[in-house]
Amino acid sequence: MNKPTPAQVRDNHESAFPDSLFFSRDSMRFAGDTMANFAVAADPVEFVTHSGDAVTCWQLYRKRTTAKGFSGAFYFNCETWKREHRPAS
Repeated sequence: MNKPTPAQVRDNHESAFPDSLFFSRDSMRFAGDTMANFAVAADPVEFVTHSGDAVTCWQLYRKRTTAKGFSGAFYFNCETWKREHRPAS
């Protein structure tokens, strides 16, 4: 499985979920973010979601904390490109 670029994660997610606003200009502006601030982890991560489903996801993370203080990571399913929510450890 080849590691995607942040732009490929965005494009695949938007193709699979055209109504998603995750990467919209307004959402990015609200967070004080740009695509250049994102990177994809070297390897996919596996975890169990809140609903009990085991998933393998690419981790999209911020290289720097945004001006508004956001620094979290996001997870996108390797097969469906759905955004998954990882439970806190």
